[in-house]
Amino acid sequence: MFLRIPAATLFGFGVLILGPQCMAQSSAQNNALENLSSSYEVATIKPWSGQGPFIPLQVYISGAYGLPLNSENRLIGPGWIKEARYVINAKVPDTTRNAMSTMSNEDRLHQVHTMQQTLLTERFKLKAHWESRELRGYELIQVTGGLELKVSLADSKQHASVGSTPTGSMQIIGVSLPIKNFIDLLMSTQELGGQSISDQTGLKGSYDVRLEWAPTSKSDMDGPSLFTALREELGLRLVAKKLSLNVLVIDSIERPSEN
Repeated sequence: MFLRIPAATLFGFGVLILGPQCMAQSSAQNNALENLSSSYEVATIKPWSGQGPFIPLQVYISGAYGLPLNSENRLIGPGWIKEARYVINAKVPDTTRNAMSTMSNEDRLHQVHTMQQTLLTERFKLKAHWESRELRGYELIQVTGGLELKVSLADSKQHASVGSTPTGSMQIIGVSLPIKNFIDLLMSTQELGGQSISDQTGLKGSYDVRLEWAPTSKSDMDGPSLFTALREELGLRLVAKKLSLNVLVIDSIERPSEN
């Protein structure tokens, strides 16, 4: 089975995106993951021809290392990775694929990231390291006495999407979303420009979310801004802050070898 890996599929909205600090796992889970192959069985990488799906190299690297969508300021590297576009096809070993089918979402994503990072090391000669840096970002807090989020039913199946409506406004719709997943969607919006959000809401449950706003790209459109909609529709507020964040710094990278 070959898996085509366009950005919209692999890093699509609703996918649980882990940061550089992976979720803690039991010894048994760690052992099971360690016994799996860290590489794809076969991987082909071709420059995008101008037609069909592709993935920007910067997006692929960010996703492979668990960086949030649209967080350009948390990946430091040569300028050409922003423009480089590739079609990547990869075959997962059968034993790995079968094991992944029984994993939790977190473990499955961890395994995907491991194989992606190996591909980047082997084919792009990627060498990188993490650094802690102070960056502009936001804290998400509750508006006093104004929380409008609806707690999901216990048996709700998680689903989320972000995109435009027929009228041209933008919206986030989510069912049974933990706040972290909602924040991942917020960080993907054009209005935040890839800046990170620190969760200071104290909210621990899962929530049904519907948020709609007028995009900044359409100044003539009636409707609240993202910041106003957050406050009025959900009872949440974004406060600009300097955040201490992990940044992936690329030490060296090459264009991929020919297939």
